[in-house]
Amino acid sequence: MRQFQTVPEEIQKNITSRIAKKRFPQCLLITGGTAQQRQKTAEYIAAALECTASSPPCGKCRACVKTLAQRHPDVYCLEAGGKSESVKLEDVRGIRETCYLLPNEGNAKVYYFPQAERIRPEGQNALLKIMEEPPQNVYFLLCVQVRASMLPTVLSRAEELSLGESETVDISAKTEQKLQQICPVVCEALAAGDEYALMTALAPLEKDRNAVSRCAAQLQTMFAEALTGSGREPAVLRLRESVSAEELLAMIEVLRTVMAACERNANGNLLLSLFSSDLTGCRKTKNNQSK
Repeated sequence: MRQFQTVPEEIQKNITSRIAKKRFPQCLLITGGTAQQRQKTAEYIAAALECTASSPPCGKCRACVKTLAQRHPDVYCLEAGGKSESVKLEDVRGIRETCYLLPNEGNAKVYYFPQAERIRPEGQNALLKIMEEPPQNVYFLLCVQVRASMLPTVLSRAEELSLGESETVDISAKTEQKLQQICPVVCEALAAGDEYALMTALAPLEKDRNAVSRCAAQLQTMFAEALTGSGREPAVLRLRESVSAEELLAMIEVLRTVMAACERNANGNLLLSLFSSDLTGCRKTKNNQSK
């Protein structure tokens, strides 16, 4: 079916098989691939869950057509928007008002987030309360480029569906090698609370928006490893020893903001300023309170 061509065939088979066997997880994390592939996969799943044909999704029945046109009353697409470029907390909280009601006309209620990495920590915590014991026939689909975009508590409640290698920016091998050196230094600088060392470490990324975005993504993974205790790299261990969980969560939020700014083609110099000052600010907050 043409409308589902973006979804890899093996992924389609996996999804339809699990739905047919009634073994589809109520909370699913869709990772990897491109942003379009992730969203189309979520739409494919939503259509399959609502489809009334014998071999879902058929793409032709009333339920499929309405789902793909984003007009199905039981399929909710929660997108980022507004000045903060994040998913609104009130939208996440609003799920609790609808998910416990019976479907209006479909087989299930489906809530999908095309940009789940833009759910702020308080929003993820609000969502977690529902994900812990979701009502029957209610499904949550979270689309993210990398797992580290989500809180560990949310990850523990969701099953992952990987679409393969994530989309990558056009970045040279030389720049990639540079990032492998920069990221640990950034972690060490934050652990020590050294703003100058942080600015110096990030300086080589000036005027290279793609490298800034890639650096933010790598740091996000390292911060998440420090938060969960899963990382063994010396710089990650230093972070875990020196930076509180609250500070790490704040830093992860800064990285989300930086990556969103990169997508909007923000000025490179302003990006670096945002990058260094806001990350340092996450540490300063605690330091100032302790004085």
